[in-house]
Amino acid sequence: MDRTVTVVLSLGDRATVLVKDQMAYDGDPTTLASDHELLSRYLGV
Repeated sequence: MDRTVTVVLSLGDRATVLVKDQMAYDGDPTTLASDHELLSRYLGV
């Protein structure tokens, strides 16, 4: 995983990903960080 993404996700209590002005993910940053499919789909990591 990209180091910047790892650091950013470790800082917050909640992660929100917007795609074309729509909420694509809203939840626990640990869950997002551990789900490689979500990271690839939403963050290109």
